[in-house]
Amino acid sequence: MDRTFVLALVMLVAVGSAGGPASAREVVTAAYLDDPTRDMVLYALTEGIITSRSVEVKFSFLPLAAAVEAFQFKRYDLIEASPMAVAGGAARGFRILIFSAALENRNGTLLFVAADSPVRDPRELRGRTIALASLGGTFALETRFVLQDAYGLNTDPQGGDVRFVEMGPDAIPALLRAGRIDAGVLLHLPAYFTARSRDFRTLLEVTREFTKRLGSLSMNSVVVTYPEVVARKGGALREVRQLLQESNAYAKQHMQRVSEAVAKKRRIDPAYLQWWWGHYDYANGSLTEAHKREIHNVWTAAHRIGMLRAVPDVNELSVKE
Repeated sequence: MDRTFVLALVMLVAVGSAGGPASAREVVTAAYLDDPTRDMVLYALTEGIITSRSVEVKFSFLPLAAAVEAFQFKRYDLIEASPMAVAGGAARGFRILIFSAALENRNGTLLFVAADSPVRDPRELRGRTIALASLGGTFALETRFVLQDAYGLNTDPQGGDVRFVEMGPDAIPALLRAGRIDAGVLLHLPAYFTARSRDFRTLLEVTREFTKRLGSLSMNSVVVTYPEVVARKGGALREVRQLLQESNAYAKQHMQRVSEAVAKKRRIDPAYLQWWWGHYDYANGSLTEAHKREIHNVWTAAHRIGMLRAVPDVNELSVKE
């Protein structure tokens, strides 16, 4: 499979394990993004607070390079990916099924400029440079769609009205401050720190505008599986769905305790994790009609900016209940 295609689609992977005698339980492997926020939603499972007598879930938290290889060679039963992985994969004959909703973006994708930047309106980005971590991420799709649909800019990476450059998010604030780029798209921890600095200004709340225009939150990631896994482990997957839902509920019911434990383990500010819950949500284990609408709208946005030729049917590309 083309490596660029895989890189553009995957935004993945994480893992942990439940206790109990493995010989009596069916093993399901799961991969999520290596990020402290995933530590939170999986905390009850990885810490053995929630267990199952019939299924053992083995979690792995992988960096992107390892996730790309894992996705390509189907090394996990479940793996976190962009919704575009499902639609784009289907278009190329690489069939993937949505098992669960995952990262819901409320207002987490932010477009920053330097505090003293002359740019006051997103329309003024015409002819300027925007930095982001990857053009393959759903956050990049959100940005391109909003700038095009709401502000009239051609956001085609090849010959459009703005120039996109990919770089590590940690480098973006310094380059903004130095005037070497005009704007930067940030989310998660880099967005948290940048938003708190007087050196920068939020030019556009991208996800908020995306939601306003399409009428739903932006589904930034989903948990996917493969048809052959469903055929082999359908019963176990139903149990895993329930376990994931219970772990998610535990994290939300004990948010302060879980946030402090994860922050200590990851050596980060617990205030960031509280901020994160205000800008995102995580729907691990569930796939409701509202979630399907969010996925459909991500695909609709991709279609409008030319990333998809057609909008697939979410039901046809989802695990049947």
